Amino acid sequence: MLNRITTLAMVRIGKTYGNLMVDIDATKNAKLVDRAARIIARLTGLGREAALALLEASGGKVKRAIVMHHRKCDVFTADRLLQEAKGKLRGGDRRIRRSGIKANHDGATACNAGKRRAHHVAQRQRKKEMHCRLEYVSRVLRRRRASRRQGNF
Repeated sequence: MLNRITTLAMVRIGKTYGNLMVDIDATKNAKLVDRAARIIARLTGLGREAALALLEASGGKVKRAIVMHHRKCDVFTADRLLQEAKGKLRGGDRRIRRSGIKANHDGATACNAGKRRAHHVAQRQRKKEMHCRLEYVSRVLRRRRASRRQGNF
């Protein structure tokens, strides 16, 4: 129960992006630097070395690095944008989309969109199959009930 409460609190105050904790200060130790680089690489589509370079340019702040990458801006502009979005990366992400800047210039976003589309198509197909199975089972059950009513066990 306590985990749920703290998770909801972290989401509300903008420390997460999706299922990732992005409000990380990666200046503390090597483990946090590695985690921050993986998060940046995942959200931006950059390679590990580029993600580490971006993390270093952002002063070890993951949120700032993500905004810097998406908006192609410096540290000060990224800080201002985050402040305008009240520290929430989601708010800044909406501004990115409204401004017409694609979230990722190397094609990773298009690739992810294609994967999501394929996932949704597969999901719809599974739902159709499940619906067909349920219809079949309900038909069989109706026939059994009808035959029992007629006395044809």
